[in-house]
Amino acid sequence: MAHLHTQPGGHDNTVSAHIVGTFWAEPRVLFHRHKTLGKLLQVGGHVEPAEDPWSAIGHEIEEESGYRLNQLQVLQPPHRLRELGTTAAVLHPHPVCLTTHSFGDGSDHWHNDIVFAFVAAGPPAGRPGPGESPDLAWLTLKDLASLADADVFPDARAIAAYVLSEILPAWEAVPAASFTRPV
Repeated sequence: MAHLHTQPGGHDNTVSAHIVGTFWAEPRVLFHRHKTLGKLLQVGGHVEPAEDPWSAIGHEIEEESGYRLNQLQVLQPPHRLRELGTTAAVLHPHPVCLTTHSFGDGSDHWHNDIVFAFVAAGPPAGRPGPGESPDLAWLTLKDLASLADADVFPDARAIAAYVLSEILPAWEAVPAASFTRPV
């Protein structure tokens, strides 16, 4: 989806997913080469006007990686709100972090990114969708550290390293499909 707020200094809301593959001898995080920016990034994209962040991450993961939410577990802190006691609101998974960063193309455009962490026990059922980057890479901590800034944004590398070293061993893996997506 194109940027929603195109005026100088505009901010779009985005979501991203650091998907950790545990089917390797050493856990690896999934990156893809962004078609516009030419750098390796985690999968993700814009929260469209008629969707909430969880719906957005569900379709972005499938479009850009071929994974479906029912193939993934979302990492959640052990101490968290687990229910709201009402059906009037939806409790979404806890994100790893929320960042604001420039789009990265030299423009005065910003993304407010809600970052989630997922675990995959096997390869995706599908492939990246039409028009999406087919250039996928599974990276270890060592791989991340060896990437030049010309190949990856430093914030994406730092969050991926944090997910692999701190979040994966400490947070609970919960079936991602157990979280409801409002209609």
